[in-house]
Amino acid sequence: MSTKSFTLLIISALLASCTSTATPAPTNIPTATITPAPSTATPLPEGIVVINDTPGQLVGGNLYGHGRTAVILASRGGYNRGEWSQYAQILADQGYTALTIGSQDSEALTISYVYYAILFLRKNNFKHILCVGISNGASGCAFNAQEPEIDGIVLITYHGSANLSKNPIPKLFLGAELDNTYRPVTEKEYPKAADPKELIIVPGTAETGPLLLDTPNQHIREKFLDFLKTSASG
Repeated sequence: MSTKSFTLLIISALLASCTSTATPAPTNIPTATITPAPSTATPLPEGIVVINDTPGQLVGGNLYGHGRTAVILASRGGYNRGEWSQYAQILADQGYTALTIGSQDSEALTISYVYYAILFLRKNNFKHILCVGISNGASGCAFNAQEPEIDGIVLITYHGSANLSKNPIPKLFLGAELDNTYRPVTEKEYPKAADPKELIIVPGTAETGPLLLDTPNQHIREKFLDFLKTSASG
C-alpha cells in the first residue's frame, strides 16, 4: 500500500469516529399533576352569602347547617328570606344545608333567583338539592325542576305554569282550603304534573305562607319533612 493510500485510510477512520452519534443524557420531563374535582359538598360557613354578584343583580341568601343535601327555601313574592328562618334552622338541625332566598314581586325575577341559588350550590359541589317555594318562590322551584341536582320540589300556594308533565322527580303540592285566589290554580296545575306527586289541601285555613305547615291538628310539618327525607338522594 502506498503512503498516500495509508494516509487517506487513517483520515477516513478519524472522521468516522468524530461523526458517530452519542447517546444523549436522559432528560427529566415534568409530569403534570391533575387534581380531581371534589366529589362532596364544600363545607360552607353559616350566615349571609352572595349567590349572584352580577353588577346590578346582587342577590344574597342565608345558609344554615352543613348537610350533604341542600334545601333551597324560596319565599313569597315581595318577602325577604327571613320568612323561612324558622324552618331553615329546623332543617339544619335535621342534617340538611338550608339556603333561604327572598323573592321579588316579579315571578320571572324570582325564577332567576332560584336558578342563582342552584348555581351557587353547584359551584360548591352539592349534588343533591331539594327546592321548596311559596307563591313566586314555588314558581322558581317548578321552572328550575329540570336542573340535574334537583331531587324533589315542594310547591306551596303554587300559581305558576311550568311544564312538569315529563319531569320524574317527586313533587308535593300544598294549598289552603280557604285560599280562593291561588288554591284553584294549584288544583288545576296538579293533574298536569308527572308522577310521583302528591296534593295536600289543608282544611280550615287561608294561610299561604310557612305557617301553613303548622296548621293545628293536620300534621303537615311531619308530612313535609317526610317528603324531603324520602326525596333526598344524598
